[in-house]
Amino acid sequence: MHFRTSSALEKMTGGALKAVPNFLRGPNAGPAVMRNTLAVFTQPNMKEIVDLKTEMTYGEHIRLSDERHA
Repeated sequence: MHFRTSSALEKMTGGALKAVPNFLRGPNAGPAVMRNTLAVFTQPNMKEIVDLKTEMTYGEHIRLSDERHA
């Protein structure tokens, strides 16, 4: 089983868990190879503190992340 962690989880754990890029690539091994993915998304409450140093909430983190990726 493989878990992809988010940047919010990286902040919440003080960097103990590292965020990974969030994208999927299809297989290049030919038609005999199948890849099945089940995505399960969880998120903290929007007012949950995700960065103890700056006291940034999850809502603030998402807003800043959206601005960076716009």
